[in-house]
Amino acid sequence: MVLGGDFLQTLPVVPRGSRKDIVDSIMQCSRLWEQVEILQLIQNVQLDPANADAHEFSHWLLNIGHGRTTLKNGQIHFLQHMQIDT
Repeated sequence: MVLGGDFLQTLPVVPRGSRKDIVDSIMQCSRLWEQVEILQLIQNVQLDPANADAHEFSHWLLNIGHGRTTLKNGQIHFLQHMQIDT
């Protein structure tokens, strides 16, 4: 499972929950958090002018955001250069 985002900016919603209830429900307080491997992206591919695929990638990303890149079964179609055999 891949999770993305800034956990400091996205708090869970706990209807009528106190501050303690909200803090207790964040992912970092989960017992599963110890098993999470954190990977960080260090290169912004959209801003790399040397990358020939940057333009195509930025359009692909915008299309996903607008819901135009999903297949009929709800799966996202990845660009050919983003796919691997294993």
